[in-house]
Amino acid sequence: MKLYIYILFLATYDYKDVLEKSLLFYEAQRSGKLPSDQKVTWRKDSALNDKGNNGEDLTGGYYDAGDYVKFGFPMAFTTTVLSWGLLDHENGYQKANSVDDCRKAIKWATDWFLKAHVSANEYYGQVGSGTVDHASWGRPEDMTMERPAFKITTSAPGSDLAAETAAALAAASLVFQSVDSTYAATLLEHAKQLYDFGYNYRGLFSDSITDSQCCYTSTHYEDELVWGAAWLYRATNDQKYLVYVDELYSTVQSMYGFDWDQKFAGAMTMLYKVTKDEKYATDVKNYCDYVINSSSRTPKGLIFIYDWGPARYAANLAFIFMQEKSPHGKNPTWKNTHMEKKHMEKYPNGKKTTWKNTHTEKHPHGKMLTRKNAHKEKCSQGNKPTRKKHTRKNAHMEKCP
Repeated sequence: MKLYIYILFLATYDYKDVLEKSLLFYEAQRSGKLPSDQKVTWRKDSALNDKGNNGEDLTGGYYDAGDYVKFGFPMAFTTTVLSWGLLDHENGYQKANSVDDCRKAIKWATDWFLKAHVSANEYYGQVGSGTVDHASWGRPEDMTMERPAFKITTSAPGSDLAAETAAALAAASLVFQSVDSTYAATLLEHAKQLYDFGYNYRGLFSDSITDSQCCYTSTHYEDELVWGAAWLYRATNDQKYLVYVDELYSTVQSMYGFDWDQKFAGAMTMLYKVTKDEKYATDVKNYCDYVINSSSRTPKGLIFIYDWGPARYAANLAFIFMQEKSPHGKNPTWKNTHMEKKHMEKYPNGKKTTWKNTHTEKHPHGKMLTRKNAHKEKCSQGNKPTRKKHTRKNAHMEKCP
């Protein structure tokens, strides 16, 4: 999943409308049996036979991007950041009357994580084959292909996947603590188990779940272990997680962005937030200043990190910038946060992003939008069958390189 949403109320834009529509994106991505309060009514039940290797129920969760596969790694990152946004900017969600919708979006993912965590050291990180997926077109409701399930174990480890999912569950436990303490406790228990699994059995998940390499090849796992420990410390106040941080922090290689693969910017920001330790404050300031002052820019000034989905990187960085206005007092980073947000939203008809429905793409890559039986038509990746049946009013559109 590649859409991450945040809210900052300014007079210039209708962020309430943006937030409401953005949360609908997650409803459109739902897999499994849909609830009676589903707002995106053109989506129906799908993938009701998703099972693990031993028949475990793996229905539910979210489809990735415009495809059929459920990739646990990016799904977990999305869930962590959704929870972070709700926890630290709940007032914005309250103003938008979107707190409940955001909780539901988070829970749709965490319910699946609980299903996928079938034992302490066994976790399903993917359902569906990326290779098969990209050779097929049509609605998820019409899928007929086999959907294999892939897991990490002690002999096929995935420290990054386990620790990221631990972060997601720990963050979500804080979200639900005040409204469903029993569910929150369950999330936290699974978070602890998954973190221990990832810490004790080291390896990259994409080396174990090789099918994921078509779309999500992980580069390191140390950043996820630090990120997961930071979230578990916030959720538990248990000092042992700071011991893990102290052990691992210096081993994390320098990372530029903040995304499904790179967590260090988020980790250092969270660690400063929960410890107020000056060493993290210095790292956050240096990181933000470097990004602001050294990044490539588009002609209109948008920070440009990578050519595949550039607007998401700018959005994620803006979120980091707004977490702490300034760890060291007056800092130009906060001023530039507003600039980044504004630049992002000044592309109503351009290739970078469309936050609101000022421009409707005729052929977005989204199988959920396709009409019934489209899978029976002949087409290629560059020649999709006619126009989509449904229009999304919430999509984050980007031009592929």
